[in-house]
Amino acid sequence: MKNSTSNTVIPFTKTKFFCQSSLAQKLWNVFQNLNENSIKYCHWKSNEHLSESFCGRTDFDLLISDEDKSAFHFLAVELGLKIRYSTLNKVYPGMEDYIGLDENSGKLFHLHVHYKLILGKKNQKNYHLPFENLILSTSQTHEFFPIKIISPEFELLLLSIRSVLKIETGKKLLKNLFRKKNIIPGNTVREFKYLQQRINLALYAKLCNELFPQMATELIKFSRETPDNFSFFTILKLRRNFFRGLKSYKIFSGSEEEIELNRRKLASKKSGSWLRTGGRTIAFVGADGSGKSTTVAEIQKWLGWKLSVETFYMGLPKKKPFFRLLSIFSAVLNKLKLIKIKLYIDNERWLYAARFRFLNYKAGSKLSKNNKIILFDRFPLKEFWTMNEPMDGPRILAKTPQAEKERNYYHRIGKPDYLIILDVSPEESIRRKKTQQIFQPEKSVNEKIRAVNKLISSNRSNVILINTEIGREQSLLLIKNKIWEIL
Repeated sequence: MKNSTSNTVIPFTKTKFFCQSSLAQKLWNVFQNLNENSIKYCHWKSNEHLSESFCGRTDFDLLISDEDKSAFHFLAVELGLKIRYSTLNKVYPGMEDYIGLDENSGKLFHLHVHYKLILGKKNQKNYHLPFENLILSTSQTHEFFPIKIISPEFELLLLSIRSVLKIETGKKLLKNLFRKKNIIPGNTVREFKYLQQRINLALYAKLCNELFPQMATELIKFSRETPDNFSFFTILKLRRNFFRGLKSYKIFSGSEEEIELNRRKLASKKSGSWLRTGGRTIAFVGADGSGKSTTVAEIQKWLGWKLSVETFYMGLPKKKPFFRLLSIFSAVLNKLKLIKIKLYIDNERWLYAARFRFLNYKAGSKLSKNNKIILFDRFPLKEFWTMNEPMDGPRILAKTPQAEKERNYYHRIGKPDYLIILDVSPEESIRRKKTQQIFQPEKSVNEKIRAVNKLISSNRSNVILINTEIGREQSLLLIKNKIWEIL
C-alpha cells in the first residue's frame, strides 16, 4: 500500500475562503493518500461546507466501498487515526468513526465513515438505500480540494429524502409550528439552493425515475423549488408519499422497529464515545501557578468534542456549603481564642476534605471503567504527605480518632493511570501568583517544588513531565500530543 509521506504544498490561491493551517495540510495529505492508494470513496453530503471541514469546524462524511474497508482501515491507522466506539444510540450497521490529531496544531478531526447508506432521523435510521456502488462510480474530484465528492444530482436526491425523513410529527411538529419554526431547517434549505445551481436537471430526473419511480414526481419537485416555499400540507403530503415509496428499503418494520427505537432511546440515557483503549484516569499535578485548572479545562474541551470526558476537582472543596461553614466557624473560634474547640472543627474540616476527595476518586474510577476519560485536577499523592502542610493530603495530627478516619480515606485512593506533572520554577510560581494578586511564602513554594521534583525523579512509566515555562500554547500542545499517544 502506498503511503505518501511528503507534505504537498496546498495551492491556497485556488481555495476560496480556505484557512491556511497545519490542520488543513494534514487533512489535505489524508485525502491525497486515499487517492494514491486507489480507495473507492466520496464525501457524500454537505459538500457546501467542505471548506469548514478542512478548517476543522465540521466532520467529514465519507462513503467508502465495502470491498475497500480493510484497505481504508490500514491506511487510516498508518496515518495515525483511531477508531471511535460509541453506545448503541450513536452507531448503525455499516458505519464507523475515526478520529485524528494534527500534531502541529493539537486540533482533532473526525471522519464519519459509511459503508452502507443508512438514512432516517435520530434513533430511527431505518432505511438502507443500496446504491453505494453507483454513487461511488459517478463521484468526481472537488474543484478545489483533493477529495472525491458525490455527484450533485445524487447529493440533491439524498438530501431530499433525508430532509423529509427527518421531519418531526405529532406534538413536536405542532410545537415548531406554534413557535413559527421552519419545518425544514434553514441550513438544509441553503444546501438545496447550493445544489440546485449545480445539477444537470435531465440527469437528476433520470435518476429519480430509475431509482424511485413511485415518488419521482415529488423528488423532481425539489429540483425546481426549495422546501421553504412548500406549504405545511405539501410537506406532509411529500412525507406520506416518501414513506410509501421507501417501504421496500426499510430495515425493521412493525414491532421490530418499535423495539429498536426503544433500545436506542434507552442507550441514549448513558450515551458515550471512547477509543480502543477505553477509559483512562489522568491526574494533573504541580506547584501553585503551574496552570493546573486552566490546563484541565482546555483538555476537557478538546477531548470532549468527540469523546466522553469528565473532570473531578481534587483540591479543597471550598465551594461546598458545609466546608465553608466549618471554615467560618473556625475563624470565629480563633477570634474567641477557643483553641481546643477550633482544633476539633479544623480536624472535621480536613476530614470532610478527605471524604470529598475519596468520593470524587471513587466516582471517577467507576466512570473510567465505563470507558470515560477522567481528568483529575490535582491529586492526593503520597509523595506530598511529608510536607509540613501536605499538598492535597492528610492534615490531621496523629493519635486522634479523626486522624485515623482521614488516613483511611486517603489510603483507599489508588493511583491514576497517568500522571501529568506541570513543572514550574519557584521564581515563576511566585511571579504568576503575584500577577493574580495572591501572596505565596517563598518557603511554602520551595517545599511544594521539592515535592514535585521528588515525583519527577521517581522515573515512573506513567509520569509525563511538562515544562510550563515554554509558554502556555506550546505546553498545551505538548500535553495534547502526549495524551493522544496514551489513548
